[in-house]
Amino acid sequence: MDLYWVTALLYFIATVFYMSHIWTDSRTGSRVGFYIVVLGTLVQSVSIVALYLKGDTLAGGLDTTLYLFA
Repeated sequence: MDLYWVTALLYFIATVFYMSHIWTDSRTGSRVGFYIVVLGTLVQSVSIVALYLKGDTLAGGLDTTLYLFA
């Protein structure tokens, strides 16, 4: 399963919650956004480990290199 899109979607959803925090001045948006960012970081870390265990080169192309350094 390609987790690049899942990670990007989680970060986008977190951005929406952070923006709602700015617009409404409610702490709930920032808390939910923070937990979604943490979830996105965990998914990205698992994805990088899965790429390594699969035997792919982590810095083999532009997309995986950017994904690694993100």
